Amino acid sequence: MNVVDAAVYTALNVAGVTAAAPGGVHRHRAPTGTAFPYVLFHKTEGDDNYNLANSPAVTGLTYLVKVVDRGLSAAAAHTALAACDTALNGVALSVTGHATLRCRRVRHIDYVEDTDAVATYQHVGYEYDILLDPN
Repeated sequence: MNVVDAAVYTALNVAGVTAAAPGGVHRHRAPTGTAFPYVLFHKTEGDDNYNLANSPAVTGLTYLVKVVDRGLSAAAAHTALAACDTALNGVALSVTGHATLRCRRVRHIDYVEDTDAVATYQHVGYEYDILLDPN
């Protein structure tokens, strides 16, 4: 896990989130058998920007944070997502070697996955733009 992943994980792995998502917080995917709902996060894109001296000026990253729940209702997933948003939106992440300039929710994710006749999964989430300044 890189330093930004670790900072996002730390911000999300708090009592308010884990109470609403008893399956916990996981990077990329949850282990088989994880309780529902659970939180997934990962980087979806990133850009490095340089100043006129060709030194790194800022790094812009986009992270997807979503809650997965099993069932026909997305109510529990939305409750857990609200807890994630409280933990992440507008906070100054503690990223080793960087100062956080911004961590903002920018996009909404909401879809249903029907895997077979008996399983329906709710996916709700947000994408966050994270802007970092190297110290």
